[in-house]
Amino acid sequence: MKNQKKKSNIETMFPLLRVDRNLIVSKQGDLTACFELDMPEIFSLSKEQYQELHAL
Repeated sequence: MKNQKKKSNIETMFPLLRVDRNLIVSKQGDLTACFELDMPEIFSLSKEQYQELHAL
């Protein structure tokens, strides 16, 4: 019983309709683009690499 109550609360907090082609579609019609960003660890870069990364 307790688990179903938590499930219904999550569904009301995140009213998602579906995920399609890296887009999240909400029940209100909002679209959210999804992507993944891989960044190197901060202390694994040389000084030149670090400056080049932040120059973009």
